[in-house]
Amino acid sequence: MKHLLCCTICLLTGFCALPARNLSGRVIAADSGEPLAFANVVTLCVVDSSLIAGSVSDENGLFKITLPDDEKKEMFLRVTYVGYEMSDTPVTSDTMGDIAMTPSSTELGEVIVSERKPSTKLTGTGLLTNVANTELSSIGTAKDLLRFIPLLVNVGDNWTVLTKGTPVFYINGREMRDKSELEAIRSMDIVSVEVITNPGAQYPPGTTAVVRIKTRRPQGEGLSGMIDPNIGYADNLLLIENANLNYRHGKLDIFARGHYNNMPKRQTVDGHTVLNTHPEVEFKSNSTSRIRNSGAYVRTGVSYTVNENSSFGASYYFFGYPKSSTRSSGWMESTVGGEKEAMTLIDKYSKNGLSPYHSVNAYYIGNIGKTTINFNADYYSNIDDIDQTIKETPEQGDVNEVLSTSHASRDGVTAKLVMENKLWGGRLEYGAHYYFSSHRSSYTENGNATAYYNTKLREQSIAPFIEYTRDFPFGRIVAGLRYEHLDQDYFENHQKNASLSHTYNDLFPSLSWARQFGQVQLQLNYRLFSSRPSYSAYSNEVQYINRYRRETGNPALKRAKYQSVDLMGMWKFLILSAWYSNMKDPLARQSYIDPDNPEVEIITTVNLRHNSQNAGVSITAQPQFGCYQPRLSLSFNKPWYRIYTGEKSMSFNKPNFGIFMFNTLTLPKDWMIILQLIYNTKGDQGSSKLLRDSFDVTGVVYKWFFNRTVKLSLIANDIFHTSKYGTVNYMGGSTTTNWVISDSRSVWFGISYTFNGTQSKYRGNTSTKDSAN
Repeated sequence: MKHLLCCTICLLTGFCALPARNLSGRVIAADSGEPLAFANVVTLCVVDSSLIAGSVSDENGLFKITLPDDEKKEMFLRVTYVGYEMSDTPVTSDTMGDIAMTPSSTELGEVIVSERKPSTKLTGTGLLTNVANTELSSIGTAKDLLRFIPLLVNVGDNWTVLTKGTPVFYINGREMRDKSELEAIRSMDIVSVEVITNPGAQYPPGTTAVVRIKTRRPQGEGLSGMIDPNIGYADNLLLIENANLNYRHGKLDIFARGHYNNMPKRQTVDGHTVLNTHPEVEFKSNSTSRIRNSGAYVRTGVSYTVNENSSFGASYYFFGYPKSSTRSSGWMESTVGGEKEAMTLIDKYSKNGLSPYHSVNAYYIGNIGKTTINFNADYYSNIDDIDQTIKETPEQGDVNEVLSTSHASRDGVTAKLVMENKLWGGRLEYGAHYYFSSHRSSYTENGNATAYYNTKLREQSIAPFIEYTRDFPFGRIVAGLRYEHLDQDYFENHQKNASLSHTYNDLFPSLSWARQFGQVQLQLNYRLFSSRPSYSAYSNEVQYINRYRRETGNPALKRAKYQSVDLMGMWKFLILSAWYSNMKDPLARQSYIDPDNPEVEIITTVNLRHNSQNAGVSITAQPQFGCYQPRLSLSFNKPWYRIYTGEKSMSFNKPNFGIFMFNTLTLPKDWMIILQLIYNTKGDQGSSKLLRDSFDVTGVVYKWFFNRTVKLSLIANDIFHTSKYGTVNYMGGSTTTNWVISDSRSVWFGISYTFNGTQSKYRGNTSTKDSAN
């Protein structure tokens, strides 16, 4: 072992000692001092202006050009950037310092500027797409732009990273709290978009993917804003209203953002269930649910920019449901022990309270010496009250009515500190994430003290982390480690239950390698992470579903742990990825028969006995043919999943295939047409089997006016109303088949107006979501 260690050290030392000469510097704007991202930087021979080597500046304006160690030619550095005069600088040192670019004196309106196509490269942890100075910068808003980013899939207001799941968005280092922010940011203000498929040590272990949006430093003074009303129709009239205001004076920035929606929905479910009770119970059911849902939020804040690299601020966020209720009506036919019983009519009505959510954030971003600091702190609170009435009316017999009230509240404090230094030719990021939360819940049924539950879960966690990034001759290495100490205290009726309280001490390592071979880019990632149950999954409340079913939580749940390996390659407009994951103690919805009432099934969440595994591959092609740009993604996913029903085991190994196609046609006179198609085959997902293929077609038409300050949009979702699905769910105590049809087909018309377009300088990174479930 000692000999192997010595050989490894010598080999790494030898790699680091390979002859290479690096020319470095930074490209900035001479008038503002802002870094210029993705500027073209080349070294040319003084004698004949022949090219020696070249590079492109990164998001911070930094560049590094690797020159042959034996290069003896006299050379000069040439930097070009659209909208700025070309800069030529003699090379007298390997450290060029700041290259100040002077804005072009020629008005852009008097010349024809040929915009570059956006370039995408592997970073070691994901994909980085430059936007500044490309044709994407004039596409409209951030939401419009993100549709064109590789691996990102958009359906309605929901975003997915292909094969990874729902991402967490960050804008200039601040976690995005509301999706309408994507409508408030102009694409021309965006420098780059990074899709992180292997989140590093600074992110919570439950984060599956991250989208980081970097924007230019805001310009302009005075009042600016955007108004964005949208009206739609499915089975009911739909409404979404967004409004943003921003006032800027000098270094002070004050902003306010408001949102209101009225989104009624309808869903019909046909079900067939067989319970493994004694005697066996079988019932068929049909229900139609109508959801009346309106939500509103307000976010306001202030920030102060000290200089280019330093700012601080605070913001307040409120969200609530002025109206929220669900009415479900239908019927159930049951057979008990082979004897058919009378049909029962079922009517359910639940009403939510305002469910106010409050959050306060404060942040500081700056430098102390050579150390970059990003600090955020949050306080949040939330209350959720639900009153529910279930009325069961049989054709023969007495009416059964169940009245229940549930109350849940939570509050907490969270803080996150990230620091960065240059170290040994690389970048070192380190810091810590702390949070404290308290979740309380109670449930009362028919006012009966025997059906009253009062539980509390208190959590406290500290998670220091460190991550180091460096370029070696054999590639870029990103290595990270996160240590997490978590205390969970569980209380029942104000008394701590020591047997259900836990303390966790876990290490979460991550390692990435990336290298370019000519036009081929490769990256390989390893990561250990975990998935925590939701707060409600811990509760011991037993809630009524129907005469044969109850639902409860499981305070003894453990966190599921994943290990994943990902390989990604890129060549020109092709992206190929493959992955494998192994999960220990996977979480699953399972059930058992109530020993005190053998005709009743109790549904809960459990940790499965066996590990579950998953493997897959995907390929994405995104070429461009003039004004037409298609994007095609093909994916294959193979699960290995097993559950136990009594002493018997069931395997769920059937793979599924997916096709995603995004077609864009850019026309003259500021018109754009988009057609999106999503197709997924049936297969196995967890302990469920999909019974039919799903297919969704969405069309979008955009038209801009008045130098793109006014945008009209027409959107048709699920045009052929084929986004229906059927599943068979195996839960140990039962087998249930459901066919679900919803009002997914809708049409929307919107108009947005932006005046004096500026952007909020607020750069706080709301870290509440890192800890809240």
